[in-house]
Amino acid sequence: MDITLCRSLGLRARCEILRIPLVGVEPPEGFSSNAEYVKSRTNAPTAKSFNTNFAAVYDRIGEAGSRPSNLWSGDEEARQVVEQLNREAGYEPVYADPLENAAAQESFLKLITGIAQGGMGPFLYRMAPPDQL
Repeated sequence: MDITLCRSLGLRARCEILRIPLVGVEPPEGFSSNAEYVKSRTNAPTAKSFNTNFAAVYDRIGEAGSRPSNLWSGDEEARQVVEQLNREAGYEPVYADPLENAAAQESFLKLITGIAQGGMGPFLYRMAPPDQL
């Protein structure tokens, strides 16, 4: 499991961010998501982020007409770091509620992959209120 440990950005607590999509990897028994498993092992503020976007298009974010979205779910204590990392990477962070929603976020990856394989190829997406589109 690839995990980025971040202690930067002025946050004292250690944050665990799952940054590599674990396609086809089921969470360990007793856990609804891989992110919840990581939290159980680290006992630190934890967030699931950067798993619903394609690395193949990271270098094309600047071509987008508006800032693409990036979903994240996790502990409130991780918010500052996660949202800053999202913005620094060129994304607008979209909070998908607490870590309990990480399983739904991990499942969303199947839909994202299906769209790409259905003919669109790797893509960016934007989730925003109507007045911000």
